[in-house]
Amino acid sequence: MSILPLGPIGPERPALRIVRGQGPFVYDADGRAWMDLTSGLMVNVLGHRHPAVERAVVRQVRRHAHVMVYGVWPAEIQVRWARRLKTLLPEGLTAVYPTNSGTEAIEGALKTAYVATGRPTFVAFEGAYHGETQGALALIGSRAYRTAFQWMEASVLHLPWDDPAALEAIDDRVAAVVVEPVQGEGGIRTAGSAFWRTLQRRCRDAGALLIVDEVQTGMGRCGSWWACQRLQVRPDILVLGKALGGGFPLGAFVLRASLAQALWATGQIPHLSTFGGHPVACAASLAVMRVIRRQRLIQRVQRLEVRWRRVFERWGQAYSDVLAGARGLGLMWGLVFHRPEQAEAFIQAARARGYLMDRPLFEARVVRWAPPYILTPAQVRRVQADLEAALKSLAGG
Repeated sequence: MSILPLGPIGPERPALRIVRGQGPFVYDADGRAWMDLTSGLMVNVLGHRHPAVERAVVRQVRRHAHVMVYGVWPAEIQVRWARRLKTLLPEGLTAVYPTNSGTEAIEGALKTAYVATGRPTFVAFEGAYHGETQGALALIGSRAYRTAFQWMEASVLHLPWDDPAALEAIDDRVAAVVVEPVQGEGGIRTAGSAFWRTLQRRCRDAGALLIVDEVQTGMGRCGSWWACQRLQVRPDILVLGKALGGGFPLGAFVLRASLAQALWATGQIPHLSTFGGHPVACAASLAVMRVIRRQRLIQRVQRLEVRWRRVFERWGQAYSDVLAGARGLGLMWGLVFHRPEQAEAFIQAARARGYLMDRPLFEARVVRWAPPYILTPAQVRRVQADLEAALKSLAGG
């Protein structure tokens, strides 16, 4: 029996038979340790088998796992989770709808925007990634992806990224604009303050909702609980996933109370999800939120951002023949190489030194940098030295 490959870009790499994880490391069947510098694609912000998460999961499993909910009989752990999450949300977002994943949460956000506005059109951006169910796929910023699965035509207008002038296309036909604070699969691309100011003004003037997708950027990854807070962006709907579940499948869309009322006013159960808000995932999520707060890990992310920004700038100058620069926020960065083959060579050089890294879906020249928050100072120094050695080997030094 074979497993279908999940990554469509780059050469096929040898499979790793991962048998366990601990902290920032995973271990293969031969006992070799690998440090995962993608955090399991920005899921494992506390690394593997964090004691607090492990205790919370075991405690919940001993009580119960799945129960029939749909919000009719919410489990006590789900109520505690939602209440804790609401204390961290941007102002005005008071309704929490749990799902299995960020993609499911995107689908719920789209449904909400449609029923709340009655408008047929959505806006997304070139380079965007919001998941691969059918509604989310219509938002994707890659024409090749959309064309491959275009059996359902969707009314989505794709605008250029970080182009304030292009935002004038947002008009009274638009139900919502869906946007990532940092484009993850688009190449870890940020946008300037003028883009964010103009986007909010155009949504307000056109009566369009602003849906901010923080599946990759949320839970402290960009130096604040939610990147929209750092960017001073106020969403109508916030979409969460990945790190929210502490390694377990969990997503949510959170929204203003009036939008939640519009969703339920349809008279239907608007977004069924049998396992959405699974009690074990909620227990893990509660533990992650507690650890991040008590250990002041967001402040650690802020400090590490300053360090790595300086390192990346120095690398860009010292190894300019291979490295074109770096971009990002917090602990979410893209190392931009001049050519895709240089990016792949760097990934292989890092792998030879015991590190796992990858490339975003839509930008083969970029290597993703998204380590867990829990690296010790000694581990940070080791990573810096080893990756610089990998860069130096590519530059012929």
